[in-house]
Amino acid sequence: MPLFISKIRPAKSALGCSVNKVQIDYSLHTRLALWSVALGAVLCAAYDIFRLFRLRKKQNAVLLFVCDVAFCVIAAVSVLLLFFNLSFGRMRAYSFVLIAVGFAAWRLTVSRFVIAMMQKLIAFTERLINSIITRAKAKLKLFARKIYTKHYCKKTESLAKAGFGMKLKRKEIKNAEENNSPQ
Repeated sequence: MPLFISKIRPAKSALGCSVNKVQIDYSLHTRLALWSVALGAVLCAAYDIFRLFRLRKKQNAVLLFVCDVAFCVIAAVSVLLLFFNLSFGRMRAYSFVLIAVGFAAWRLTVSRFVIAMMQKLIAFTERLINSIITRAKAKLKLFARKIYTKHYCKKTESLAKAGFGMKLKRKEIKNAEENNSPQ
């Protein structure tokens, strides 16, 4: 059946000839229009997620390029799916306009709030991760000091027992003590 056409009924013209009268199903157009606005808003929400990469202090050009390409692919596929599912593959000009309207509506109203909330969430998450990393580093440092101190004490103790590297015979030590004693 042709697009957006519900029934083709034969009708009589003024001259008495039979003419095919086409009735257009406006509910399909309305559904496509509403879904186009919704798709525009969803695409802007997806773009807000990709915008977060651009708002970071350190920007990686390769990452930005990949994000841009990914957004374009997502947008193209979603628009094609919209047209194939709701208008049998036919692209309607008003649908593109309504996608832009939905995108602009989201961008001018909800987008600012979403970006601000996501930035706060990211800042909180970064502080939390930095705090965890700092504590872990401090505990590892303390653990390393304990191990080093334990090892150093054992080494010093064994050196002390051996005379700190001076291996003197007992007789030499007695002779040295006797020589140093006052007579």
